Amino acid sequence: MKVSGVCLGVVNMGLMLVWPSVAFADMQRDNSTIYGNSITLSDTQMDFVGSILPAGSLLGTLAGGHLVARIGRRGSMLWLTIPCVLAWVILAVSYNLATILIGRFVNGLYCGLVVVAGWAYAVELPDIAVRGSLAAFPTLFLQLGYIIVLVSGLCLRWYQISFVGIGTSIISVVALWFIPESPSYLIATGREDEARRELRSLRGVHADIEDEINDLRVKNSNLKSVSFFEILKIPDIRKTLIVLFVLFFIHNFCGMQIFTVNMTRIFRESGTLLGEAISSLIVFLTLLVGSTVSIFTINHIGRRNSMVISLSILVVCLVMFGSYVHTTDSEKAARAEEIKKNASAMLTTHTIKVKK
Repeated sequence: MKVSGVCLGVVNMGLMLVWPSVAFADMQRDNSTIYGNSITLSDTQMDFVGSILPAGSLLGTLAGGHLVARIGRRGSMLWLTIPCVLAWVILAVSYNLATILIGRFVNGLYCGLVVVAGWAYAVELPDIAVRGSLAAFPTLFLQLGYIIVLVSGLCLRWYQISFVGIGTSIISVVALWFIPESPSYLIATGREDEARRELRSLRGVHADIEDEINDLRVKNSNLKSVSFFEILKIPDIRKTLIVLFVLFFIHNFCGMQIFTVNMTRIFRESGTLLGEAISSLIVFLTLLVGSTVSIFTINHIGRRNSMVISLSILVVCLVMFGSYVHTTDSEKAARAEEIKKNASAMLTTHTIKVKK
């Protein structure tokens, strides 16, 4: 329950990632704002609205490491409510492209910060026995955010969805008041008595927590006076960072985020008979089912095997999607060329008749 409470902040990140997809679909039907004026966005401007969030996220991620180290995981998550609510308010009152871009940039700042604070918090709270399963909770709640914003878009205007985000932020703050600070952070800052009390509440009154406290104390004391570049010289840490870099490179460059942001646009252009909203909902429900399955299977089949299975499925689906787009574009190009030839032939025939 405590990990779930932490992950409520991640739900907002899911709302922010899919917001453009829902907003663009609504603007296609009615492009009026909260003030009644109209906003017309070209395809390029829509792409810009979707892609400016990672720019803010980059700054948020860089700042997140310092924030988490100074005020802790719980304190960071509480303070994150400010940029979160600010971003939603800006989007709610947006009246032109510039204000939407500002709101999306602040969305990005929040996403970058919550990735650092939220994920670390969710991983550090549970004990090793269930850490693998509970580590999937942030992803599960992220995809829950996808579904919430998509369902909200079925009955709310694009600017009204912001109030759903504000409501989620308030619920997240209330939940965080009942969640302890990360024991790892407490020991790193010399608050061992408080860390012992929190670990006792997390692990149970009969659990032996002294080994865990000693382990955290040793890790923090060994690295307390070591600079970042000196840490990189440690072979085990360097190897781990390389593995993580490769994994996150694959995750961020496989195109999933692009699909997420532009899901309704993709289905609208494909001409699906189910409708763009229902089709997108099916995709996001599939993601949610996949994350739920991973919670119950990851400790049995392992992280590495889970990654291999996941990436294998992804490769097959990307090949199918790419083949579909290539075939469709080729057919469109062929039809356009045929129409051009027929038009040219008709024009030539008409010209000859006129001359006669």
